[in-house]
Amino acid sequence: ENNIGNYRIELEEIKVEIEKQRVNIVALKEKQFARPPAFNVHSPTDTTVATDEVIVFKVELLNEGEGYDITTGVFTAPTAGLYMFTAHMCNY
Repeated sequence: ENNIGNYRIELEEIKVEIEKQRVNIVALKEKQFARPPAFNVHSPTDTTVATDEVIVFKVELLNEGEGYDITTGVFTAPTAGLYMFTAHMCNY
């Protein structure tokens, strides 16, 4: 009888752990298929930039994931990973 009670407790603990893992799997699947962050910004006016100055692009065309802040010019990555940035600057 005592062994059966122990097995029941152990079985309940396993069920709880399985449910936790199921919830984790669902969350990971949702995250996996979420749209990746992306932004496309530009500044339509001529700008003079000093050394070490942050260039703030004020015109936001796309900001998927709200990672780019047009007031500071800073992109904050929502998750760890590899990000690619491209820029096109012209000097006439």
